[in-house]
Amino acid sequence: MYAAIQAATANPTARNTPFQSKHLIEFGLKVSDVDVTTILTTSVRCEFCVYYGREQAVGQKRVRQLTTTVKYWKSPFRAENYKKHHDSQHPLQWKQYQTLDHEEKIAHFTDKLQFKDTLHSHFGSKNTPLLFNFNALIINTIIGDMFFHPDDHGGLSHVNALKSFNQNSGTIQLCAMLT
Repeated sequence: MYAAIQAATANPTARNTPFQSKHLIEFGLKVSDVDVTTILTTSVRCEFCVYYGREQAVGQKRVRQLTTTVKYWKSPFRAENYKKHHDSQHPLQWKQYQTLDHEEKIAHFTDKLQFKDTLHSHFGSKNTPLLFNFNALIINTIIGDMFFHPDDHGGLSHVNALKSFNQNSGTIQLCAMLT
């Protein structure tokens, strides 16, 4: 015990892991602060928090307001801390991000709207689908007849447009996800 305490005091920077620039792309991070004298990274932020916000836990009984704060890390910069955060706060987006190749990861967060600028950050998001039932004749008339020229009826684009609606015994069910 005494040897461990002595080793920790002899090397006080043993847990001062410097930031590795390869983690920017690998974990979806962005440098947020740099020490001007040493030009070393002192803080990074989670881009998933910035652009997607936190995800609702699957199977959670009580729906709570999700926090809109962005996660920042300071030294020691450790990969397991990034993974733990992503697995608990952004599981779906993180899993999808891991399937991307290097070039896709580089371009993933460009031209995206920040989460704080969306309606979901203010009103919350609902993962429950909204189902609408319409009379099949209405959909066939509006989509099938009014959007397509009579010469295009039965064509590939006409058939594909009508195929996207579920038809059950004279009614068509339209499902809308608000995410």
